[in-house]
Amino acid sequence: MNTKEPKEVHIGIDDFDSPRGMCTTYVGAVISSWLDSRPWTSFLDYPYLVRLNPNIPLKTRGNGAVSIHIRLDLNRLDELVDYLRYILNNYADVSHPKADPVIVVFIGPVENRYRKLYRRALTEFIPYKLVSKLVNKRENVIVLKSRKGRGIVGAISSIGSFRLKKCTYELLLYRDPNERERVRDIPFSYILEIDRKYRPKVFASVDYEEKRPLVTPHGPDPVMVGFRSVTPLLLKEILEYLKRRVKFERAIIYKTNQGTGAHLSSYKLVSKVRPYDSVIIRGTVSKDPQVIQGGHVALYLSDGTGDLRCMVYRPTGRLSRVARLLRRGDKVEIGGGIIPSVRHGLTLNVEFIKVLRVNPAVKLENPLCPICSSRMVSAGKDKGFKCRKCGHGPVRVNKRIVEIPRILEPGIYMPSPIAYRHLSKPYEILGMTGEDAELVDSWHTP
Repeated sequence: MNTKEPKEVHIGIDDFDSPRGMCTTYVGAVISSWLDSRPWTSFLDYPYLVRLNPNIPLKTRGNGAVSIHIRLDLNRLDELVDYLRYILNNYADVSHPKADPVIVVFIGPVENRYRKLYRRALTEFIPYKLVSKLVNKRENVIVLKSRKGRGIVGAISSIGSFRLKKCTYELLLYRDPNERERVRDIPFSYILEIDRKYRPKVFASVDYEEKRPLVTPHGPDPVMVGFRSVTPLLLKEILEYLKRRVKFERAIIYKTNQGTGAHLSSYKLVSKVRPYDSVIIRGTVSKDPQVIQGGHVALYLSDGTGDLRCMVYRPTGRLSRVARLLRRGDKVEIGGGIIPSVRHGLTLNVEFIKVLRVNPAVKLENPLCPICSSRMVSAGKDKGFKCRKCGHGPVRVNKRIVEIPRILEPGIYMPSPIAYRHLSKPYEILGMTGEDAELVDSWHTP
């Protein structure tokens, strides 16, 4: 291998998340700061925060991996690998069975097989053994792991996302990982001020309906706050604002596929769906919605190849209210994740509903009296109708078919902000795309 010229090197990181506190993005921030301080590396792009299929049962918190893309003097490769091994040994919480951390170093341009893996990992369940075979005995791949290495799926998939085209950005601030309190010391007034100044280009920060912030987590992890935007320039301004007001250990701006809807890009027939798929189904509502215990709404969607049970849960707020307005015969597209159920079989957990056509609602009414215009009543079985007011009749006429106006109109309907998933495209940025921006000054600290 020629070591004279710097080479592309891609680092994938996954499964450092632990219910006890550690976070993959924090590890990515630590590594990025170290790399940026070395004169023998240069960044090809922002570090990536890559969200994958949110329906996978083996995920920890948000099914997110991190990848870092650099040019490296390969004479320093051993130094890089030694540092990454140090990170693995000192930052991984292997005391918890859910954490199975992996760091992958890939040398050279990203191969198409990894790009395809990334696209599949957005929408499918990817077996660990499949990914292991992709990298097994490859000279340009170094895999560092503490256990079995299940995190290799996310690590390789995140490398395969390079260069990320559909993107947004996220500014993450961190506290000391030894701090485990669930409450973050970020005044709500700061979050409101930022949201009112920068929205909609800074999005999904506040749920005004619930009067609560969406940028502060509630677990023991080191993330203090995370602001999302379609441009890193605004996140740089927010970072400067917070530096003067909030105490934090470190910060970083990630390029990410969050808020792009990347996982809901493929249509499938009902007969073709598999457990844990992220899919869009186009079909017809086959029966009126049922409101079940807990206020959740069950729908049944038919596309000619089968019927699929769809669940809209009460916490989705406005989406749940829309689901109640659907009626048999309505034509819709529904996007979400396929979850297996012992009782109900495959069920689609709904993330959005696109109403294509509403079926007219009708009712039958007794005819009006031709003499006095009062509503007529039945004169008895098979005897027609008569008028109680003026005595006209009985006459043999049919009941009138009256169309009832539908409240629901064609359009796309999203959940309330409190129910947004990381990958879901929020309503406020529909039609907007993230900038393909150069690295801004001070994209991380320290």
